[in-house]
Amino acid sequence: MIDPETRLVAIVGPTAAGKTGLGISVAREFGGEVVCADSRTVYRGMDIGTAKPTAAERKLVAHHLLDVADPDEPVTAASFKAMAEAVVTEIIGRNKLPVVVGGSGLYVYGLLYDFQFPAGARTAERIAMERQPLEDLVEQLWREDPDRASEVDIKNRRRVIRALETVGLPRQRSMALGPETRLVGLRPPQEALNNNIIQRVDAMLQMGLVDEVRNLAREYDPELEVLRSPGYAEILGFLDGEYSLEVARERIILHTRQLAKRQLTWFKRNADIVWYETGDEAMADLRAFFAGRHI
Repeated sequence: MIDPETRLVAIVGPTAAGKTGLGISVAREFGGEVVCADSRTVYRGMDIGTAKPTAAERKLVAHHLLDVADPDEPVTAASFKAMAEAVVTEIIGRNKLPVVVGGSGLYVYGLLYDFQFPAGARTAERIAMERQPLEDLVEQLWREDPDRASEVDIKNRRRVIRALETVGLPRQRSMALGPETRLVGLRPPQEALNNNIIQRVDAMLQMGLVDEVRNLAREYDPELEVLRSPGYAEILGFLDGEYSLEVARERIILHTRQLAKRQLTWFKRNADIVWYETGDEAMADLRAFFAGRHI
């Protein structure tokens, strides 16, 4: 658990909203270091498809919790929380401002609100659920925990099962931000966000996304959950000859938009988030928030 009085900025929002750039700006202006809170950028070799901060961006300010595991090594919200708490403690020890940046809501909330995650899977129950049709599991989740059902990817069997396993179990100790914490949300207008997504996907393809996925598929099982993420699953389908690269591109754009919608659904319930359409607006607010404070 980090000290509730810790001075900290967290930046959340949908994919392609501009969180990386804002995080770097905040860290540079206020003397901080970035803690990446993303369930995909933790993995080595998954660089282009995750829009991981570039080498040039990492030279501008220190970035933490990138490339901490191989794609076949599971990183959970609980294990991320432990790593993030240690990193934040180190940053504070250097008299720097921790700047937590990411679109993985459970990772961010686990750190900020000191979530207490439930124990691991109940093996017998999991085996039974893995034998059930996915539609039956989804129906059960909607019945038992509609809020969770609206947030989880209901096409992802593993996530639906995990959600069912944790129905009714506590996830947190408290829901109160420290007085020195600012939780910023970036939410561009829908048209701008859609354009950002298209531009990002095209840039990924130009940067070599196909080769990145091909190399990962040679080294790891293509059925790994992390390789079923937007940008990876679609290129795997192209490499398997299921459709053209143009079709893969269109599917990445569609699935990325769907991901952004799920992320916004997750975050919109949190009244602590102060939302902005642009990074400039957020920076102006943060300057006012920290006015007269020594960082």
